Amino acid sequence: MTTVTGILRDAQQNAIPNAGVTVRYTRALVGFNGGAVAQNDRLFTTDGSGELVMPDLIPGHYEISVSMPVNANTSQAVIKRGTMSVLDDGPMALEDALDSNITVTPSVLLQAQAAAAAAETSEQNAGGFAAAASGSASAAGTSSANALSSAVAAGAQIYPSAAAGIAAVSVGDIFYVPLSPFGGLDIRQKTGASASTSIGQFLPPTQSPTDTTAGRLLKVGDFNIGATDRLPNFASDLNDYTIQGIFGYVSDAANRPPSIGPTFSNSVEVIRSGAAGRIFQISRQSAGSTDNGYEYHRVYDGTSWSPWWLSYSQRNVVGTVSQSGGVPTGAVIQRGSNANGEFVRFADGTQICSRTFSLPAPDIEFLSPSFPASFSAAPAVVLHACIPDRGSADRYANVAYADVSSSGISAIRVRRVTPNSDAAIVTYHAIGRWF
Repeated sequence: MTTVTGILRDAQQNAIPNAGVTVRYTRALVGFNGGAVAQNDRLFTTDGSGELVMPDLIPGHYEISVSMPVNANTSQAVIKRGTMSVLDDGPMALEDALDSNITVTPSVLLQAQAAAAAAETSEQNAGGFAAAASGSASAAGTSSANALSSAVAAGAQIYPSAAAGIAAVSVGDIFYVPLSPFGGLDIRQKTGASASTSIGQFLPPTQSPTDTTAGRLLKVGDFNIGATDRLPNFASDLNDYTIQGIFGYVSDAANRPPSIGPTFSNSVEVIRSGAAGRIFQISRQSAGSTDNGYEYHRVYDGTSWSPWWLSYSQRNVVGTVSQSGGVPTGAVIQRGSNANGEFVRFADGTQICSRTFSLPAPDIEFLSPSFPASFSAAPAVVLHACIPDRGSADRYANVAYADVSSSGISAIRVRRVTPNSDAAIVTYHAIGRWF
């Protein structure tokens, strides 16, 4: 566990006293297994001098949201957001933990709060429903934003809210209640002296392209939906890609598919199953070599990852076959030839070799050919021989061999049944396994 402390400052480096600070754990540090960590908000406040103390933080990456209370002494009511990384090395200074500057996020509600705070009166502190001089605002669209801002400036009410100290705004019988420090509005209508009914909501937006918090509004590009490019790399180990979506990954990421090299541009699609903990990954090589476009997939069963399996198409059915422990790792069919003949290899281990050759003096010659590709053990061999017909029907021959090994055939010899001077044509087929 780590304790992060420091003075919380705004963009002008002024201390921010009495501010509400919400942090949310998003993911573990690379190489650190923090176990299952719920993405629950943790709430802190700065003291009167702006000092912030956040104890017992699990090492990892966090979203941080800072809300400043609305009162007569503030010139604006804003929510500030950023990210921070907590290391497992004891106490950390706040300025070291923050990954980026905490930036202001504008919204219609915050503009309304700022106007209301500037125009706050004793009547607003009375706690009743006050009619807005410009009437009630509609519940949607730009017209709603304009009406709300005008109404607040003209005398709308401000009330405390449970959403981390952010004030609620009323316009006539309509209340605009913040849902969270990260944004969002619950639009409620007064139904009695102390009762109201929700008539609509503006959900808070996601805070990052990989924000999985329930109840937040998805933006174009989140999880690569509707994006014009893949999402940036966010981890150096594909085992850490467990959020559903499409992402890029670094070329030397750990646990990448076996043939993905360090100069390639890659993406991975993550699909989560309804079954407990099951994750399906599809990795695509998008640039870099003749392997461009190859696709691999694997499955996480809730306990461990399976090996990567290569998907086959017309691009890689024919090629170089290979295997590891009896499991195919290359193409389905491989065909080749050399001075010793032709061969065909299959991904299941089957191999066929063949060759046709001539014996000019078959009665006295013999041949010991090598196979064009070696077998893992001596194959089965089929031989046949013929004397080319020159118009005579009595040119027959017998053929045999002395021995066969994994690398070739020993002493193939032909005997002509009827004497003649023509050469014998011999063909063999050898069928066995290459592993």
